[in-house]
Amino acid sequence: MMPENWTDEELLAELAEALRAEQEVPAALIHSGKAVWTWRTVDAELAALTYDSAVETSHAELVMIRSEAAALRSLTYASTHLTIDLEVTRDALLGQMQPAEVVSAEVVSRDGAVLPVEVDEVGWFTVRPAPRSPFRISCTTHAGSVKVVTAWIEL
Repeated sequence: MMPENWTDEELLAELAEALRAEQEVPAALIHSGKAVWTWRTVDAELAALTYDSAVETSHAELVMIRSEAAALRSLTYASTHLTIDLEVTRDALLGQMQPAEVVSAEVVSRDGAVLPVEVDEVGWFTVRPAPRSPFRISCTTHAGSVKVVTAWIEL
C-alpha cells in the first residue's frame, strides 16, 4: 500500500523496481505457466469432425472434391455424449445439438473472445453473423459434469 506522502520520484522508483522484478522471471517459468493454462479444459470431451460437405471420405482420408462453393456447407461434430450438426450460410451459423440437453453453449474464437449461444428446448441455435475467424463450440449438458468442445472450426 502506498503512503499518502510519497513523492513522484519515489513512486517512479517503486514502479521501476516492479518492472525489473518482472523481467527477472525466467523464460522457462513463463513458458511452463502458459503450458499449464492450456490444460484448463482437459476434462472437456472433444467432439471430432465426422462429416464435412466440402470433403469426401476416401480410404480414411479427407480428400477435397468440390470445384465450386455450395450455397450451404454442412458439418457434423460428434462425441460420446453429444452430436453437433452445423449449417453455414452467408450470414449465419445454424445448428442443432442432439440430444437436446445442453444447458449452456458458447462460440469461442481463437483470440479468446466468447459469444454465449442460446440453445432452445429442441437443441436449435443460430449465430449471426457467422464467425469469420477460427472458432470452436463449447457446451455443457444438463448433467453439468459433461463438457463438450469441438475442434477448431475454420469456415
